[in-house]
Amino acid sequence: MIYLCDNMSAKISQEENLKNSDNLSADIQSAKSISGKREFLLMKNSLISSFQRDKNDVGSPEVQIAVLTYRIANMTRHFDTNKKDNHSRRGLIGMINRRKKLLKYLTQHKPEVADNVVQKLSISKVKPFDKYAAFANKKHK
Repeated sequence: MIYLCDNMSAKISQEENLKNSDNLSADIQSAKSISGKREFLLMKNSLISSFQRDKNDVGSPEVQIAVLTYRIANMTRHFDTNKKDNHSRRGLIGMINRRKKLLKYLTQHKPEVADNVVQKLSISKVKPFDKYAAFANKKHK
């Protein structure tokens, strides 16, 4: 990417602020001024660093849930302007289902970590759908 001289120092300082910052909301605010793929990569690295278990961890369920949550938020904003984009909506539904499965796994194996991740990302935790619940209360003749 080619930068103009004035913009180059501003972009570099924003990137350094993202790398050095520990506050997640400050990272999100700083990344909004950078556009496109670069914004996504900076936010992804920031989310990985704030949710990783150790220095080399990039694939734990906590990290995957955080990155998926960020991608879901971006796709949701995309649908505010592109209401008829049904092909991308299918991808969004896939991401939501993948995040739901990861949250279910994390809840079963490490419930305290799952609660911490849900609270940090402010995800609304929904009870899983029980397809047999409707038949349980129904009286048969």
